[in-house]
Amino acid sequence: MTERIWLKHYPQDVPADIDPTQYPSLVALIEDSFKQYADRTAYSVMGKDVSYAETDAQSRAPGAGVADSPPWRGFAHRPRRS
Repeated sequence: MTERIWLKHYPQDVPADIDPTQYPSLVALIEDSFKQYADRTAYSVMGKDVSYAETDAQSRAPGAGVADSPPWRGFAHRPRRS
């Protein structure tokens, strides 16, 4: 087996190996993480912490965020040019 030199950088509570059969798909893993860690910070962007619950909600409506942000804000309501 190849030496896995990166393992020495893992925190003590992170296992070196995982059970790939624990979840039937990547989607199932992500959905479980959304539920299990809902109140925890999933990531930080531009100084704002975003929770797993917020990430879940935003991922279910990706078009909504785009439609309401510049430069698309109000795009569907603008009259066509003649």
